[in-house]
Amino acid sequence: MATQDYCDNVSTELYDWQAKVFDVVRKLDRLSTGEKERVVPEIFALHMIIEELNGRLDGLSKACDLNWKAESEEERHRIVWPDYINAEAETMPQSYIGG
Repeated sequence: MATQDYCDNVSTELYDWQAKVFDVVRKLDRLSTGEKERVVPEIFALHMIIEELNGRLDGLSKACDLNWKAESEEERHRIVWPDYINAEAETMPQSYIGG
């Protein structure tokens, strides 16, 4: 499965779960005050789940760039040397190279 497909699938699944939890919270909001008092801890837990889902969705949107494109085969295998390697190579005597 391609990375973008995976990100899209996870995002869709999290939004679906978020909608389901919102539906439950809306149903609980319609309860009478006396009934609500009996389920306050559960309502609080549902709000915590909603916040957790929001955090996961936010993290997913940052981790899975919406404009993502696959790297070419050449880019995937390109070696990137740190800048200090080039600086050391320029100042290194040629007698150090090759032995």
